[in-house]
Amino acid sequence: MDVSLCLDAARPWPDLLSLARHADESGLHAVYVPDHFGGYQEAWTLLSAVAASTEQIRLGTLVLGVTHRPVSVLREMARTLHAVSDGRLVLGIGAAWDEAEHQALSLPFPPASERLDLLDSAASQLADCGPPLLVGGGGERRTMPIAARYAAIWHAWADPGDFERKCAVMDRLCLDADRDLPAIRRATGAVLVGEDDPAAIVAAYAGAGADEFIVRDHREASVAESLAAASRVL
Repeated sequence: MDVSLCLDAARPWPDLLSLARHADESGLHAVYVPDHFGGYQEAWTLLSAVAASTEQIRLGTLVLGVTHRPVSVLREMARTLHAVSDGRLVLGIGAAWDEAEHQALSLPFPPASERLDLLDSAASQLADCGPPLLVGGGGERRTMPIAARYAAIWHAWADPGDFERKCAVMDRLCLDADRDLPAIRRATGAVLVGEDDPAAIVAAYAGAGADEFIVRDHREASVAESLAAASRVL
């Protein structure tokens, strides 16, 4: 199982740079950034800076809200960053959920059904734009079927038991979508800072069917603590 790191984008840039470079030098699979505003570093700008500051690690968004940027523009952004990073981009998208952020940015916040329609349309347009497409979300009626149809990677935050159950659901959805079961990687993760036995936690997720475990960074932990948490499960 691959081990990756999701940065807490509320950290200052020097901390984020240290974490990203350590992840790159340590052989982690990928480094991800979330898509939040107001006190956070903007996701696409941050990921571009990380791309320029690392050598080999994959670079992903976890995940871009489909309401934040026009899909046609996002497609061109993804093509460009995938090219300049030498093919390291993982394009992660989701239906968006933070209404307050949308209000602060004067962005429309449609009802959930309309946001899921936007996700479905975006996934179909982005599935072949170059970088592997990641669809994030654990909704079994809409989000996971979208992932089963279009994504190379599906991601959901869940405890090991629930993740194992959702993996079984994803198996059925892939078969319904006429896709081979290995066609879509399964990714999840957790905060490991402060845990007594992080290796046991990661092992539990591996047993539940995860192909990738994403260590969640947290701004309240020191950079050294976050680095140690990721290193203990390599």
